[in-house]
Amino acid sequence: MAAPAKWSVEDLFANIKEQIGARSAFGVRGLTKIFKAMDSSGNNKLECEEFRQGLGEFGIDVTPEDC
Repeated sequence: MAAPAKWSVEDLFANIKEQIGARSAFGVRGLTKIFKAMDSSGNNKLECEEFRQGLGEFGIDVTPEDC
């Protein structure tokens, strides 16, 4: 999926889902583990920068503005 000029939340998540799905069939439980691993502060909340860094490890670039 080509990045639109301005992301909507729906577009962003569709893009992330597509890119993650193309790499593996994680399923909901797998995604839960991935999101917990992204939570580097351990506060059970994904801060924008944690989310961006975690996606970056999958080769998915998200700008701070998109986040």
